[in-house]
Amino acid sequence: MAILGLEESGKAIAVHEGRVQMTSTPEGEPFRCSWLDELWASHQQKLEKVHGFLLMEPYWFGQPPDYDENATFLGTIRAWARGHDRSKQRGFYVDLGKTGAIMAPPDVADEGALRDVIGHVHQIGWQLRLGEHIEGKRQDEQEQGHPPMDPKTLDWLEGSDGRDSSPYLRRIAKRMRESLSEGVPR
Repeated sequence: MAILGLEESGKAIAVHEGRVQMTSTPEGEPFRCSWLDELWASHQQKLEKVHGFLLMEPYWFGQPPDYDENATFLGTIRAWARGHDRSKQRGFYVDLGKTGAIMAPPDVADEGALRDVIGHVHQIGWQLRLGEHIEGKRQDEQEQGHPPMDPKTLDWLEGSDGRDSSPYLRRIAKRMRESLSEGVPR
């Protein structure tokens, strides 16, 4: 059942990403789209969505995620998804073990793995709730607009100390200064 929770988490992540995407799509465009329908029908894609979400830890607070540690913990996407799909099947179906003995669902219980999976589902739920808040706040701020900033408060973008002569960074600073000095209309 916990594996099904992971798959449902994959769907919840996809719906959240679709909702965030909707804010930049033309008015009236349908929420259901082909990539969401494909994900809905694929156990592998749902588990890959969960794996990527847990690997990158979007919307997590406190310390930034340790991507190397997360990657090591979760393993590769294919192996992780394949292993969880097999666990799900063993939890519902009677199967034969390597010695030919019948394995019923209680015979394959792995309490440690179950705790890990439930912990991941719980983490995803918290991250999605936090993500909804963050994205909603960002959208509210975007709709409110921003008044132009006083040019004196933007002087730090000039790089007057001469330490950074990178043309690329100067272009970025110039664009930021222009954008912030114009503001964002409501």
